[in-house]
Amino acid sequence: MNLKEQLYICTLARCQTMTKAAEELFLTVPALSMFLSSLEKTLGAKLFHRTGKILQPTPVGERYLYYAEQMLRLKEDFDRELTAEIGMQKQTVRIGIQTRRAISAIPWMLPRFKEKLPNLHVIFRDGEYYSLMKLYEQHQVDYLFYTMDEEVPDAEYVLLEEEPILVALPKDHRCNCLAKQDPQLDYPYLNLEALKGETLILPLQAQSLRLKIDRLLKMAGFSSADVNMLEIQNFAAIIKTAAEGLGIGFIRAGYLEDLLPSERICYYYLGQKPAASPLVLLYAKGKKKAIYHEQLVQIFREYLSSR
Repeated sequence: MNLKEQLYICTLARCQTMTKAAEELFLTVPALSMFLSSLEKTLGAKLFHRTGKILQPTPVGERYLYYAEQMLRLKEDFDRELTAEIGMQKQTVRIGIQTRRAISAIPWMLPRFKEKLPNLHVIFRDGEYYSLMKLYEQHQVDYLFYTMDEEVPDAEYVLLEEEPILVALPKDHRCNCLAKQDPQLDYPYLNLEALKGETLILPLQAQSLRLKIDRLLKMAGFSSADVNMLEIQNFAAIIKTAAEGLGIGFIRAGYLEDLLPSERICYYYLGQKPAASPLVLLYAKGKKKAIYHEQLVQIFREYLSSR
């Protein structure tokens, strides 16, 4: 993008003399003077008053400078974005994602990345909560797509949605009769206190949902005597175990799409104001300045809206 004309006039206005402007532009004074005369002749108007050697913009010159400066700023923006775009061709973005989410998210997202960001090499790394946090802290991933129940120092994030937690009860469980309906909710709801004394099937402590449930139990006044616990890592196994009548399971609502439906399970929210966790895309401060950042975030939003 060549804006030589605008650059020359803005330089003349700033330097105020033909000699200084010519030196800065690496031109001879006659060449610059000829350029100005030719331009003024083409425009049919003077751009500068000449008082001795001093150049002062005319009213027409002031308007010319106003637009010329905007054009030069736009050129700077374009050059900066072009440089970033060229640099992006050599960039790799590493995205950490919870294992359970990876099952449906990665196959859906990869074609969108190839379509919308063809010059960006995307690598997904899946794992449980603590392993993902370790990868992030060691700068082995650039983004984390996960449920964030604890603030992460020196990080920023985009809140994608609030994801509810569901309780999974066997169809013949006594607590089903304690569930309450709310027409504004997708599922009936149970208060956590109703589950005291029951066997709870929980994910492992390395998983983010376990952190959330432990906090909820503590807030509800549960003691160790109130909880009979089974620990299972795999969420499909948690739901199947609950379906067999061996306890009450917990799962995030977003995980259900990857599970086979079961007529032997009833799902409930935890509380009339359903317990939920923020589902976020987390990244180090400054990452959103990357030219691909907004498009990357949009792909994640589109994935969630497609479910």
